[in-house]
Amino acid sequence: MSLKSDFLTKHGISENDVFEIILGDANNVLPGGTWQSYFALMGEDTITCYKANDESTVIELSYSSFTKAEFCLGSGNLWLQCNVGEDFLAFCSTKKNWLNAAGQKLVGKLDSFLSEEDKKLFAKATGKFSAFYVFFKSML
Repeated sequence: MSLKSDFLTKHGISENDVFEIILGDANNVLPGGTWQSYFALMGEDTITCYKANDESTVIELSYSSFTKAEFCLGSGNLWLQCNVGEDFLAFCSTKKNWLNAAGQKLVGKLDSFLSEEDKKLFAKATGKFSAFYVFFKSML
């Protein structure tokens, strides 16, 4: 079983209720370096993040602590770059995660920070022909 499958089973939750965060680099928001994975549960006011390989590391982020958010493409992935308080956080996830209920809730909660250009990028990067779009845009 994968770490994610183990997490879902242990907590008795659906894959649709978890957003997997893959860090782009070390940061002061979520401990870990490049490609560190977190399983995030989206609440009404907070995001509860469990470090994938160490569930004793649980970080709670308030949506109100986000001060900036924008999407970008890189390495064939859709990334979200954010300011959380005074700190910078960049992460990516799979198309499946961006489109599940947890991913949609995250995007909805950060909607006020997203420009129309960001919203269009998100739609193209998660739409029907997203694999081609992300691949070719990442090559430019």
